Amino acid sequence: MPKIVDCVIGFNEIDMLMVRVAELTNVVDAFVVVESSKTHTGAAKPILLRDAVAELRDAGYDILHYLIDDMPGAFGSARELGWIVENLQRNCILRPLSLMGLPDDAIIMVSDIDEIPRAECVKQLPALLDNPRNIAIFDMVMKKYFVNNETIAHFNNLPWLGTVACQYGLLKNIMPQGARIGDPISPRSGCLNLGYDRELYSYERRVPNGGWHFSSMGGMEALALKMQSIVERTRDNTEVVAKPTRFGKHNYRGFRESNAEVVAKFLAEHTPELKNVNAPTLKDVAELDIPDVLKTSPRQFDFLFYFTEAIDDDSAPIDELPPIEKLPYPGPLLNYAPNSIARIRGHMSLAGKNVLLVGYSEAQAQSLIEQEHIASAKRLALWEDHIDAQGSAFPVIIGDICGRTSFDDSSFDAVVFMSVWEHMHDIEGACRESARLTKNGGVVFTEFGPVWTGATGHHLYLDGGNPALDFTQRQLPSHMHLLYDRETIARYLSDHRGVHPHHADRAVEFIFDSDNINRQPAPAYFKAAQHFRPIVTEDYVSPVRLDILRQLRARWPQIDRFDLDGGAWAFAVDKPS
Repeated sequence: MPKIVDCVIGFNEIDMLMVRVAELTNVVDAFVVVESSKTHTGAAKPILLRDAVAELRDAGYDILHYLIDDMPGAFGSARELGWIVENLQRNCILRPLSLMGLPDDAIIMVSDIDEIPRAECVKQLPALLDNPRNIAIFDMVMKKYFVNNETIAHFNNLPWLGTVACQYGLLKNIMPQGARIGDPISPRSGCLNLGYDRELYSYERRVPNGGWHFSSMGGMEALALKMQSIVERTRDNTEVVAKPTRFGKHNYRGFRESNAEVVAKFLAEHTPELKNVNAPTLKDVAELDIPDVLKTSPRQFDFLFYFTEAIDDDSAPIDELPPIEKLPYPGPLLNYAPNSIARIRGHMSLAGKNVLLVGYSEAQAQSLIEQEHIASAKRLALWEDHIDAQGSAFPVIIGDICGRTSFDDSSFDAVVFMSVWEHMHDIEGACRESARLTKNGGVVFTEFGPVWTGATGHHLYLDGGNPALDFTQRQLPSHMHLLYDRETIARYLSDHRGVHPHHADRAVEFIFDSDNINRQPAPAYFKAAQHFRPIVTEDYVSPVRLDILRQLRARWPQIDRFDLDGGAWAFAVDKPS
């Protein structure tokens, strides 16, 4: 398969970059971000995307930032000369590409950073670009100001034609700007306001419903900032810039109440197709046509939405974080069943089945097989010292369920996980491999927890039986690992729980640095299982006291749920015939 590289030009759209990488990371091989030290109107600008790219690279993404520091100076008021600056930035995509050692048949996608292709459409590119002369053109949904505002009527009901893709060998000849507009005598209409949609040429391949163009996200404030910087600036746009009203807090009650007239006017003029979304929760955004990351983490990206009901004003002071010893204990997990066999039996029958057991000890496996009358089973251990993985009385395989194991496709009637998802470095990968190993119509069952963002986190047994160091005792301060630094936690364990300072330091190191805890937030678990058909999804939850919840949301705005401790989930595996 040819390598696919996603290339964008950007200004300040850090959130769009994060959404883009989340949407495309599993379907492209590398990302390239080209940023200029000047705006398209020639003014100097701060370098805003470089640090975001560095963070993504440190997190393991193959992403490159290229800075254009030789952009021509300002051209005054000549609008057509301003377009030259934008086109030059786009053509500069070739500069970093030339340093990557790419073959001519590598596939290059060219976009503005706010034009985000759908991941499933990117998968079509190798077939669409089998001829080295072909160009793929992504037909995109136009969304302006807010992600729940679908501007279908944009440009006489014509779709936005934004992202283009072609082979690297062709791109070097026609340049990125040439790939974007097509024939200069009769250019494509979507990214140019021509008011018509011409027929495709023989070498052009349209990708229907190919993604989204998120334009001027963030409301009036974002629009004003953009209009100061791009070449579409007009007299009307300049007047928008001059208005003092700040629109960046449009979802918060205090701002809406103090700017009610301005908000109402802006919505009436600019968002006639706004879809109602009541609050920043997974349920409320589930039906929107938006990238998955916006559905799983709406709180992280709340300024990209316009919520029908205002949320608490974030300018209201948050109560001072209380001393750690004043935090409540989370209390007993009333709906947690320590008897895993009874839990499984309540959801499905394994009698006569061929089963893969993941995370089971030898004794647990033998007990399950005998009580449930399993026909045959294999144990998969994640590492050599994982729950007596070397036991000789029962067959065990050491393997990484997050990658590709040694088992053949459709080897099992069921894959059963026991308290292991919270350890996995790639829960989505484990779900994909489980689906591969399971027969059509089979079942994947997982009992997992505690989740890192739950009340106790997942610290394993710091000291089994010691309430101060054993999360199963439920006597650790609620969410202390998310609210306090290492020194505070160590001092609390030493001064208030009688733990020797050396052991307190070791405990803190184990909590934050041990490599067999994935530290994934609750939304990651829901996202991992999204492609399965649910049979039963029973969540283990602990209510969070309101003042603690406010503290958590202030410190972790990208996370929606702090009440999920774990769950018992059963899914059916449906495979195409």
